[in-house]
Formats: sequence, C-alpha cells, structure tokens
Amino acid sequence: MMIKSIGAKGGGSFSYLLDYVNRDAALRDKNNDIISIKHNVFGSPEEILEQFKANEAGRVHKRGDGNNNMLLHMIFSLSNKDEVTSDMLIRLSREYMKMYPDALHYGVLHMSEPGKHPHSHVLTSGVDMMGYSTRQSKQDFKNMKQELERISRELYPELVYSNIEHGKDERSISENEWQMTNAGKVSRKSEIEQIVADSMELATSRDTFFGLLRGEGLETYERSGKVAGIRDNRNYRFATLGADLAELDQREQRLNEIVNEPNIEQELTQTLDDNVTEEQERLNELEEYDRGIDETIL
Repeated sequence: MMIKSIGAKGGGSFSYLLDYVNRDAALRDKNNDIISIKHNVFGSPEEILEQFKANEAGRVHKRGDGNNNMLLHMIFSLSNKDEVTSDMLIRLSREYMKMYPDALHYGVLHMSEPGKHPHSHVLTSGVDMMGYSTRQSKQDFKNMKQELERISRELYPELVYSNIEHGKDERSISENEWQMTNAGKVSRKSEIEQIVADSMELATSRDTFFGLLRGEGLETYERSGKVAGIRDNRNYRFATLGADLAELDQREQRLNEIVNEPNIEQELTQTLDDNVTEEQERLNELEEYDRGIDETIL
C-alpha cells in the first residue's frame, strides 16, 4: 500500500477537492451514485461541503495570515497486481478514519483509472469537532502507516504486492510542496516555512514550539539574548517565516488560566481537608460496594 498525505490550504480547498475526488473516475453503484465513505458527515456533496466549512469556522488556533491547513487529502493506493476489491479499500479507509474519530472524513474510491493503481481519496477536516488541529506530525504519520500495514496484513494476507513501503513517496507533504516538487522547484526556505507553520499550529508555548522545531532537525539562533529564528544554510527570522511568537505567549497564558481556574477536584480536596474522617468512611463504603459487584460478576 502507498499512502500520501497532502495538506490543503485556503478556503477554496473544500470545493476544489470535493469536485476533484468526485470526478468521473469515482466508483459508482448500479444507480450511478458515487460510492462514498463518510464519518461525521452526511447528505449530498453540497451538504458535506457546508459541514466542512462550518467545522473549520470553529477552529481554536488560527494563524495570523489565515494560512491554516483546511484539509488533509489522504490517498490510499493498493497494487494493481493484487486482486483488489472495493470492500478492501473501504475497510482500510474506515480503519484510518477510526484513528481520528473526532474529525470529519469523506472518502471516494477510484478503481479503474488507466495506468493507476486502485486507490481511495479521503478528505479529513483540518480541525476536529472541538476545533483542534488534526495535523499529523512525522511520527504520527509513521505510526498511522505502521498500524494500517498491520491491519492490512491481518485482514487481507492475499495482498502480497500491496505492502506499505516506508519510503519517500509515502511521506506527509504539504500541498505547496507537492506542486513544487512536480515542477522541480522545491526550495529549502519553502520546506522550513512549512515545518515552522506546522509547528506553530501544534505548539501551546514557545518552549513546545522550539521543541517541535528541534524534533524536525532545525536549529534556532539568538539575537540580543532571545531566540530570533532558524539557522540553516542561512538565517531565517521567525517574522519572515510567518511565525508570531507573541501568539504563543497568549496561548500559554490562556492555558495557565485554564489550569489555575477553580474546579471540582479542588473543591473535593478542600472537603477532604475539612472532614477527613467522614470522607474516608464514604470511600470505604464505596470500595466495599465495588468488591461486592466484582464478586457477583465473577
């Protein structure tokens, strides 16, 4: 199996990609309706388009330039040397969707395009239904591939030519990098910009941001005692790369506020401090009750 993940940016990504995956090559049933795979969406392509847009509107962390990943365009391809059925591709696509249960997913099968392997296209929302990013880190992407490989071999051992190849063609890339690679114009700055943008989307503080960059093999440099940018074959300032560190400070402040807000656990702790004996007796009763349930089940 070959797996590609392409990040799609811009509001036009929704309508463009829905039209693209639903084109004439899409597999259809006997009523000429497109055979689709849906998770957390319903209705016609037009209705699904509006559901993706509405979900994106609830995004919690938004980049200052508005250049967020609106969609992940996943492609799952099996070898045409194997006897591939639509049920196989549907099952494997659904297994992927289960890994991101809170996201919106819409998939379509392409089984008979000339010169191409049977494959499915799955569009995954850029944020889940709580508004948090579904962006995959390199490690997330690797783990997902390995899990799908395990499931594929377990369910369909007959797919002898469709084992996942962990090579450069299956890595997670951005839509811009995909387009530029095909044109032979990928620049180092573009690669760094994408890593910085992805790290900004995931980070909750400056420390986590710098840690994500280090995890991608990028070194930072300082100016006037403060981290100012990326050091590679040249220095790139964060401002030039589109990273607003002040936004990270705001995220960290809000996170600290949430952590420090009074909550039920604190109230219960105070109650225990005020009346330890009474609470301990209550807990002893609960433990006795639980033991009774366990004995009944056994």
